[in-house]
Amino acid sequence: MPCAENYATLSKLLSTTVVTSLHYADRLCSLQEFIRALNYYFSNASMAFQQPPRPAKYWPGGIPTHIRCHPEPLKMNVKEELKSWFLFIKESYVPPDPGNQDPDYELNQRRRLVSQWASMSQEDRNAYHDRAPLPADLKPPPAYKMEEVIKDQMPNADCNCVAPLRDNPRNRALWTKMRILTYHLQGDDGPMFDSTSIAPNPDSGDESFLKYSSVETANFWGMAMTRQGTVIFTQLYGAVMFVDQEALDTGRLLMCDFANNGEITESARIRISHMPQLYLMAQQGGDVYGRDILRHSIANAPMDLEPPILDVLEDLKDSYHQNFHGGIDEWMDDIERYAPGYLDMEEASNGMVPDYDHVDFRNEEELLNIPRADIEQ
Repeated sequence: MPCAENYATLSKLLSTTVVTSLHYADRLCSLQEFIRALNYYFSNASMAFQQPPRPAKYWPGGIPTHIRCHPEPLKMNVKEELKSWFLFIKESYVPPDPGNQDPDYELNQRRRLVSQWASMSQEDRNAYHDRAPLPADLKPPPAYKMEEVIKDQMPNADCNCVAPLRDNPRNRALWTKMRILTYHLQGDDGPMFDSTSIAPNPDSGDESFLKYSSVETANFWGMAMTRQGTVIFTQLYGAVMFVDQEALDTGRLLMCDFANNGEITESARIRISHMPQLYLMAQQGGDVYGRDILRHSIANAPMDLEPPILDVLEDLKDSYHQNFHGGIDEWMDDIERYAPGYLDMEEASNGMVPDYDHVDFRNEEELLNIPRADIEQ
């Protein structure tokens, strides 16, 4: 079971990029719907590591307190529990008037329906339940198009920084180093997984990650509601990584899995140098949380990210971490390609760079046009 500190950390979070979300949504929609959403996405947006994150569309005033997650994971008869909700949103949808120019019309309608269902009397919800057919799947009615969800989706990625950054120069400097360490530094190119920084709704108080990622924008492709008026998450991301304060202080990210009511089911602290292999294993269904390396006093020990990045890499290489093999020249070339100007800024600021602009991190497409230095072996 997750320890109390992990719950405390994640309770202040605010699951996966849009592309990751679409991958999981593929299980809920037809191939034609999935392709249409992909076409919309690639014509209107870019992957999280290719562009600055979209502005977060927080629920104004915070998610209403009467909108609550289901008290326990829903393991059986899921369609039966959710069928009344699907009938309700199907019958309640109101298309926009011709000429309606409100870009948030669909978003506001979805939020209104979530709030209405949560506050409805149990008698009225039961009336919907009694006449609702059993749904074939857990996707919303056709009126709620996936492209609208993509347009409104909250920023999130494979790896999410949730530590306070705005008024904390040290945290910003450490987060920049950690992002550099999410890139290939052993001969391959580009980021090993995408990352971004996220923050909870300032008006919501404590907020779980899935509530942040799905309820804030009433994402009907990621959430549904039970006949009791509570929230269940229909689109689980698998393992998600978090960079909280402890991760910045120790170099050990927090990786979590979630139940469909938003609770953490598994969690572990993992050195960032081990994360690429273990994250891939987790996404493929492997048992990561029981691996011996997580309990190894040396291999998974805390690490200091405050020294200059090249010194950090040298220490990792000495620890036999395969993601960071190479030499100083190769690392300098990689870092300059991925985060241009960073090494010069670090040299001028004694190893800590609080003001590096993350917009300057290069994506895979940009890197294709930037040749590597010719380094003699």
